[in-house]
Amino acid sequence: MKKVVFITTDLELGGAEMMLLKLLSRIDRDRFEPAVLSLAGSGRLAGQIESLGIAVHDIGMRTGAGIAGGTIRLWRRLHEIKPDLIQGWMVHGNLAAAFGGVITGTPVFWGVRHSRLDVLVEKRSTVLLERFLALLSRIPRRIVYNSRSGKTRHESLGYMARRGIVVPNGFDLDRFKPDEVFRSEVRRELGIGADCVVVGFFGRFHPMKDHATLLEAVKMLRPDIPQLKVILAGDGCGPGNPELRKMIADRNLADTVLLLGPRRDVERLTAAIDIAANSSRANEGFANVIGEAMAVGVPCVVTDVGDAASIVVDNGEIVPPSNARAFSDALHRMIMLGSDGRREMGARARKRIAESFSIDAITRQFEVLYSGSL
Repeated sequence: MKKVVFITTDLELGGAEMMLLKLLSRIDRDRFEPAVLSLAGSGRLAGQIESLGIAVHDIGMRTGAGIAGGTIRLWRRLHEIKPDLIQGWMVHGNLAAAFGGVITGTPVFWGVRHSRLDVLVEKRSTVLLERFLALLSRIPRRIVYNSRSGKTRHESLGYMARRGIVVPNGFDLDRFKPDEVFRSEVRRELGIGADCVVVGFFGRFHPMKDHATLLEAVKMLRPDIPQLKVILAGDGCGPGNPELRKMIADRNLADTVLLLGPRRDVERLTAAIDIAANSSRANEGFANVIGEAMAVGVPCVVTDVGDAASIVVDNGEIVPPSNARAFSDALHRMIMLGSDGRREMGARARKRIAESFSIDAITRQFEVLYSGSL
């Protein structure tokens, strides 16, 4: 039994955190004994991880003032657990993993879950830390990227190329699948008519996600497609967000856009939409929402960010980031395919996820890596 400690920045609802949860839920517990150290607090996913019988430890580095005490707690936890391997997860988690590996003599892996940090939308300290980690990239035995674009980008910053490997995100095809019952239920709950074409964008409200470009594209499209509806779900995407409400009101889309806020039933929402949108402009390596939509059999319109184009291939539309006209035109082409055309494209999309990105296959890749490092 090999003890593997995952050190993550936090356990809030985000793509990187959800991938960690999926990995922990599938890892072979007869061979590996996982534990999680969360630097910035336990977060909303902590309970789900603990329900798997996996310990979650709050290191308490929520502010700069907590770094000294958190460093001591980190050191103590590692000495108590005595792991065989430390897996960093995200930028701050990778720094802490490097520190933990040096002070305990434990093999270290890093987990890079983005392609590029944009200084316009991320904390400057985080962007600088990403660059600083290049100087420490001899410490990890492996640097596990979730995208080829992320690997290329970080190696251009000086990350050790011979340590890098790509293990993409994985998806649960039993949870995310076409479901006519979910489709009917959700549309009824939201008051969406059977003749409506529904576009869904599921992700937190953040400049990186670029909701403004999506909404501008919808504004352009709305006169030609009066039956169009748009569902936004995720942190900050509820009616209590005045900035988002103003963006919608300024474009006269109040009767078109539904704001659902954070949801735990993304698989139900995805089954209810006709087209999945992702308008991100930076940062993401492999957006989970793209893979989830494809697994449900929903064709996608996405920006060419990270590995999106190589994931979607010909099972959707790829457009340049921050280009509302291109996004609007792509949505229009997808709508003009009709329900049969979208259904055929969605079936191909699900097949691609099943063949290349199932969570069981991706978990096996992590297990092989972990076994070979010990």
